[in-house]
Amino acid sequence: MADSLERQLMELKLALISMASEVEKHLNEILEVFSSRNLALAQWSLSAGEIDIQKVNLNRKCYFLLSCYQPLVRDLRFIVATIHISHILSHIENEIMDIAKQAALLTTKPIFPSYPNDLLIMGRTVNKMIKKVIDAFVNEDVELALEAQEQNKKIDDLHGKVIRTLLDFIILQGTPAIEQKTYLILIAHSLRQIGSLGTAIAEQILSFVEGSIWEASQEITERRGNPR
Repeated sequence: MADSLERQLMELKLALISMASEVEKHLNEILEVFSSRNLALAQWSLSAGEIDIQKVNLNRKCYFLLSCYQPLVRDLRFIVATIHISHILSHIENEIMDIAKQAALLTTKPIFPSYPNDLLIMGRTVNKMIKKVIDAFVNEDVELALEAQEQNKKIDDLHGKVIRTLLDFIILQGTPAIEQKTYLILIAHSLRQIGSLGTAIAEQILSFVEGSIWEASQEITERRGNPR
């Protein structure tokens, strides 16, 4: 029975890694479309429905393992973390869909908008963060998860700069700029949300690997003050 549980837990991990890789791929694609300014490609439809199906299947598997095997300690933490992370990945996919929709709307306007440089930097930072946090889960690497979590502060700072820049554009350019800049503001908001969701995944990794119930920000403070 122990061998069967171990095998099914490995299958569960591989399924979650597959789901995370698909979400990461979608994020890479939409950010590449956006940064290359080839926004016509943003008309493509992401397979968000497939991500939701993967989430449901993962959750069913988790509940099956909980009810049939009654796992303890680390195995239990892993299953609970898997449920949480699958939901978080689904939310990230929704934000990616929102970015695609806003980018597609930009193509309907006669005047092509200029992008604040900080918005492109923000996109690259979010992309690196999500890649890092997924790698942290694959390798059960707490330090890498903490490094990913730390990037959220940079994302928040960039978000503030982007919003201020876009509002200045609106003030200077008046009514013609409002709609286009609003689309960019919404894209910045989605990127910020993805950063926050990446932090949530990092916290789940801490919970799973170390049994910590602290928020990742607390963990960073503790480790800096008390290095291992």
